[in-house]
Amino acid sequence: MDAEAAYVFRHALMRDAAYELHVPSDRTRLHELAFHLIEQLFGGPAPEPAWQWGPRDPWQSHPTDAAAEELARHAAESLAGQSDHPLQTALLRYLRRAAEVAQRQFRNDTAMRMWGDLASRLAGPRRAQALLRQAAVARDSGRLEAALALAEQSGREASDSRGEGAANSDACTILLHLGRVAQAEEAGERAVALLRGCGERGTLADALGNLANVHRSRGRMEDAEKLNREALAVWRELGNHAGETRALGNLVAVYRETGRIEQSDKLNNEVIARVREAGDRGGQALALAIGGANAHDMGNAEAAERLFRQALQLAREAGNRRIEGYITSSLARVFGDTARTELEVQYLQAALATHRETGDRLYQATVLGNLAIAHEQAGNLAKAEQLHVESLALLRQTGHRAQEAISLANIAGLYNATGRSAEAEQMYREALQVARETRSRRFEGVTLYNLASVCLETGRTTEAEDLFTQALAVHREVGNRRSESIALAGLAQLHWRNGRRDEAESSLSRALALATEVGSVFTQGELLCDTAIFALLGGRETAAREAWKNGVHLLSPPGGRQLLQNKIARMREACLAAGFPPLDGGAE
Repeated sequence: MDAEAAYVFRHALMRDAAYELHVPSDRTRLHELAFHLIEQLFGGPAPEPAWQWGPRDPWQSHPTDAAAEELARHAAESLAGQSDHPLQTALLRYLRRAAEVAQRQFRNDTAMRMWGDLASRLAGPRRAQALLRQAAVARDSGRLEAALALAEQSGREASDSRGEGAANSDACTILLHLGRVAQAEEAGERAVALLRGCGERGTLADALGNLANVHRSRGRMEDAEKLNREALAVWRELGNHAGETRALGNLVAVYRETGRIEQSDKLNNEVIARVREAGDRGGQALALAIGGANAHDMGNAEAAERLFRQALQLAREAGNRRIEGYITSSLARVFGDTARTELEVQYLQAALATHRETGDRLYQATVLGNLAIAHEQAGNLAKAEQLHVESLALLRQTGHRAQEAISLANIAGLYNATGRSAEAEQMYREALQVARETRSRRFEGVTLYNLASVCLETGRTTEAEDLFTQALAVHREVGNRRSESIALAGLAQLHWRNGRRDEAESSLSRALALATEVGSVFTQGELLCDTAIFALLGGRETAAREAWKNGVHLLSPPGGRQLLQNKIARMREACLAAGFPPLDGGAE
């Protein structure tokens, strides 16, 4: 047996016992010897990474990176409390490199520990920089409160405007995720002012993008777009490809939320190509998720699911819990639209748990609202109302105006379904006002349709027709084909009520074709039931029974049962009026 094989310890306790047999002075010399042997084996000393507040230079890898943690450990053990030891500088260098490598490999726990160890051995600006890098790892891995504490500590210990501005910029983003939007805006404004004053261009561009995200969350889309364009110009001036990609990604979100879906999708494809080229898995996850959201809005459920699944895998690989929660809830929406209700609820509950774990209050509120809708569709209206109210309260605490409009409309829909039409109309009008204030064109169209439906139900057909027409125009403008099919169905009901039966059946036929094309299962089921009811009232019993059978089949899953019950009541009224017996299937 060779000597190396004989020296392998079979148990950790034996290894530790042998280690303790050496006197301390011998141990420190052995650690120093091990350090030098390993360093030479991996090609000699690594270069000292640059320290800077602004965007980091591309990482210059070195063969010792594979052993950076081990080199740092041997260097630390060799010091034996000596601050003037020759390996003191090497220890700091390899701690830094080990932290960088772990962060880039998404080993977040190791990166947190290494940045923390490094910070504890530094003072002044470098300590503040190490704390801020530790805060970034904490933020991306979903430890938001810890991230905020580290960013604030970094700001206190920074010795100049650049450092204080960079710390406030990071705090701005963390506070936004925590739902403390007013404080996020204060931190963002302070960061931009400090960084403009010291001429730090790259860090300023980051701060401009972070502040733009706050404005977007508060519905100030023009301000958000202006700041993102300024940031983009700075990145291009500096020739910073990664920063330019981040600014383009922020513009993608602005285009999406202001209804420019095709423009958003086109730019997002460019962002996806950029982050893939850079090997940025976290960036890929977010860009693919936005692509999935755009595909979902444009009615391509298959593409949306594919993109969301790819994004979810990348987010998990990157260890980014916050983005993972967002993508999980987005995927749940696709399951809901394609009648996979159990999966929808399962994914929503998983997303809610993740957001609660990370402390992301904004996305908690969003998922609560989506869970409320799932309960509403299953007929559990009391639970749905409770969740809607929780969601709205949380959104008002965070100050996210655009999302607040969606929550108001969700509650209005529940009020309308439970016979509280006056309260529903009031909340729809409030939601419409907020949607217009925040320039959320896509949601403006959805709310116009909902308000039109209330007007139709309360006999104001002229006002309803005007609102349906406005809704259709907005849906077509922003490319929201799923909602376009629903608005056409509403217009069909209005035409039928006004005695314009040919127009009614034409609108309903177009609505059904569009819903089938985009794969919205429950909407198809509802429209087939409506087709059956129109056929009954027109005296076409055979056609009615065929359409009704197909509609009932699509509405049979748990998420469609409440929708089916609503259609059954209308079907029975139509059968009574036309003199036919009730149709089979789902009628009991």
